Amino acid sequence: GGEGGGREVAAPASATTCALEPASAAAHCALHLTNMLLEALIERGAYSDGIARVQALRQSEALGLGGKELPLDLRVREGVCCAYTGQLEQAERLWQPLLRSDASAQGGGGGAEGGGAEG
Repeated sequence: GGEGGGREVAAPASATTCALEPASAAAHCALHLTNMLLEALIERGAYSDGIARVQALRQSEALGLGGKELPLDLRVREGVCCAYTGQLEQAERLWQPLLRSDASAQGGGGGAEGGGAEG
């Protein structure tokens, strides 16, 4: 009984540790490079190519990004590409965190709740 349980725990933990470290470094590098590439593609007006690059990044199983939210700067640039290709709803969804923080910074929206917290 006890030996079998020990082996089950040790193998997955070891495999997980080894798999995460390189994937994390590779993901960080890929995110940074994609962000820089998007900047250049936007400057050239290659918006559809920019969207395709972000989609490929999201779908890359090797990077382990599946289901994780991309960094805000990358999502903002993806939103710019979407807006220029007429995908305004998608752009707005990508920019939602910024739109929310802008509204709260300007006192828009839930002003009564903010006043109650301070006073």
